[in-house]
Amino acid sequence: MSPPSVSSPSRPHTAGRRWKAKETARLSEARVRRSEQFYESAMESAHVGIWDLDLIDLTVNRTLEQDRIFGYQSPLPRWTYQIFLEHVIPEDRAEVDRLFKASIAEQTEWNFQCRIRRADGETRWIRISGGHQLDSRGAASRMAGIVQDITERRQEQKALRETQEQLRLFVEHSPAALAMFDKGLRTLHVSRRWMTDYGLGDRDLRGLWLYDVLPDLPDKWKESHRRALAGEVVRNEAELFRGADGTEQFVRSELRPWHDDEGGIGGILIFSEDVTERKKAEAELLRHTKALERSNQELDAFAYAASHDLKAPLRVIRNTSLWLEEDLAQHLTPDSLENMQLLRSRVRRMERLLEDLLEYSRIGRDLETRPPEAISGAALMADIIGLVAPPEGFTVAVDPSVAAIKAYRMPLHQVLVNLISNAIKHHDKKTGRIEVSVEDLGTRLRFSVKDDGPGISPQFHEQIFKMFQTLRPRDQVEGSGLGLAIVRKHVESLGGAIKLESAVGQGSNFSFTWPKGEFLTQHSKAQLKRKGGTA
Repeated sequence: MSPPSVSSPSRPHTAGRRWKAKETARLSEARVRRSEQFYESAMESAHVGIWDLDLIDLTVNRTLEQDRIFGYQSPLPRWTYQIFLEHVIPEDRAEVDRLFKASIAEQTEWNFQCRIRRADGETRWIRISGGHQLDSRGAASRMAGIVQDITERRQEQKALRETQEQLRLFVEHSPAALAMFDKGLRTLHVSRRWMTDYGLGDRDLRGLWLYDVLPDLPDKWKESHRRALAGEVVRNEAELFRGADGTEQFVRSELRPWHDDEGGIGGILIFSEDVTERKKAEAELLRHTKALERSNQELDAFAYAASHDLKAPLRVIRNTSLWLEEDLAQHLTPDSLENMQLLRSRVRRMERLLEDLLEYSRIGRDLETRPPEAISGAALMADIIGLVAPPEGFTVAVDPSVAAIKAYRMPLHQVLVNLISNAIKHHDKKTGRIEVSVEDLGTRLRFSVKDDGPGISPQFHEQIFKMFQTLRPRDQVEGSGLGLAIVRKHVESLGGAIKLESAVGQGSNFSFTWPKGEFLTQHSKAQLKRKGGTA
């Protein structure tokens, strides 16, 4: 019986392993190609060319993007180091070649920026960086790296450097107190005014930490620095601060972040203002204001007392003169009777003066202490004309614009009564015409009271608004000399202004601005709040 035979491995099994190995290699090559294509596509999108230089024959393998950077839309058949060097402008060529040879000799990175003249004649800036590949003996056989067009970036950097230089010059030569710090609050630039205001003399502050330069900075300011470094514009109101020389002052400041080459926050710019004199002036003004308020209160108290305490003896004088005139009727001569009447007229004048003084002292109080009474323009003027009762021969013409408005009765009623009464009282004829009109200015009204009387010379336009001033002797025209002073105080107490347009023989036109109803109440509430009351 013959021995059993030993079978050899089957052919199909061997072929399968070989096929699987080939397929694995094919897939690996495909993945490598896809990876290379993806990498090359990414570099092209970033406008970065890739090159590989043979250091033996100085030929260059490169991507299409490199040729595009040099101005070629289709790749050159052959590219060498010499072709590259010919594209470098003559002014930069020797330095580029020197750096290349030094890199080979020292086996260091080849990294530089230079200008090239592209195939289309345009001059551009490029950046090249590359490293060496060593052979088995440790010698450099190849060099590979990237090339990138950096023209726009250099232009942006140049513009930014110019801006920063302008900012430095602006800071250092500014008449204001300005200082520039980096994001670590190290001093970059300061103005002469900054040095003076903070008592720093002629020290060189460059590179010094802000908190070492000014160790007594308030904590509130330090918090402002943190906020500004986070990108916020910060404004600080006046704070009392002790300078490096020990001088105390009030300083107001504004902090703004500035940005570096990369667009990030590079530090802060601080503008500060010494407002010590202003604060002193405000304190002095406040002192004077309080003193004036006390004086006004004393004047009000005097006017109130005078109007009450002096009226009683005046009534006694008037009544006594009447009793004497009755008791001595048979013995009084015509001159004595005239003197009695003159005495009583002086009493009436004094009573009118006291009443006007009291009204003057109370201007503004009614709006603060009692609610205003709303009224139509038509009803207001009907009430005023009825009170004034123009004598025969005089006409008060009211423009339709007045009838259409809505207003508060007081103190507008008093102002118009005084102006219309004055126009009649000071008229030089037995007949006359007074015209009342109004113009809408938005938040305010402009009233006008115009007459055809004798007019007033421009030299007296300001004088007539002063207390106790009259243009005619008091014996000729009855009055206290307070009428127009009362009118102006009413108008100005509500933020308005009064103006006279007049000339001798041309009549007079008194015009004044007046807040509309809702703005009148707002103004009175603000006035009351300033005086410490409640609205």
